[in-house]
Amino acid sequence: MAWNKVALSAADQAYHNDNKPFLSATRGPDAIDTVTTEDPQWNNVGDMTLPDDNDSDYPAERAIDRNALARTRPATNWTATSIYFCLEIPSGLVANLDHVAIIGHNFDTEPNVTQVKVQIDDFPDFQNNVGSTLKDLCTWTAPFDSGRLVCTELDGGINKFELVTNIRIEITVGAGNHKPEIGEFWFGTRRQLPHWPRNPWDIHHKGLSSREQFRSEAGAVSTYARHVGRGDLTMNMRFATEANADILRGAWSDLNYGSHNGLLVPRPDSTPQDARIMSFPPPGLLNAQTQNPALALYSLPMEEVAPFVGPEGV
Repeated sequence: MAWNKVALSAADQAYHNDNKPFLSATRGPDAIDTVTTEDPQWNNVGDMTLPDDNDSDYPAERAIDRNALARTRPATNWTATSIYFCLEIPSGLVANLDHVAIIGHNFDTEPNVTQVKVQIDDFPDFQNNVGSTLKDLCTWTAPFDSGRLVCTELDGGINKFELVTNIRIEITVGAGNHKPEIGEFWFGTRRQLPHWPRNPWDIHHKGLSSREQFRSEAGAVSTYARHVGRGDLTMNMRFATEANADILRGAWSDLNYGSHNGLLVPRPDSTPQDARIMSFPPPGLLNAQTQNPALALYSLPMEEVAPFVGPEGV
């Protein structure tokens, strides 16, 4: 089965170019067009058929657990030219994706890392021979954005790759040693929203802090920061057509009705690196208030999951 590239719909391309936000769910049987992955592994050759170099204290499964704060890394401090994180889709399943993100990485603090790529192939050995199906989806070069790399235009366009069976991250090291770390490797298909949510919508600038103070028996006061810079919001959206309302309802279904974290990309065209992993506070509710037979107001509260786009907290 060979991967296939298709352009997104004309409407989704127009919304993307107009910087309208989108939501996505990553792998999981409850998410449309995404799947679970098996046997994620680190190695220095990029071949899924060879022994892995996974660190048991930083297991490779952490890159696909929807939690960007728990990192994975290889066991060896490599001096190889390239280091790879590889995933193979389970037999009989495929992945469809139109964006990728690497969140919670350490590439920005490692001077030896010069380039990062996401690649796909029809074969787990990722061999770049004549007739090869190896394909570069996106490339980043140093200096890297702090904590997150996000690509919303694969292969240079607003494209979707279907029937993907093998995917990997290639980390190129210029010189010296490096032990790369990844918090979350996110890939999936978007639910492209047709317009900006209405007020209150301030995710780009909004940052919340939570602190507690403790007083010792001697009277000394100390402050503990639970988190700093978290971006929360409530999306309030009014749809004039059922087709547009189905976009948000479909995203809610992809997210297993709020039980899974989702990726929110507020400005996919200009600043995709502002993407945030969001959770949906209990009871995980998508409210719909009908105003007339053809118009409803949807309300969806969200809370950002660390690491935050804003200043990092405890």
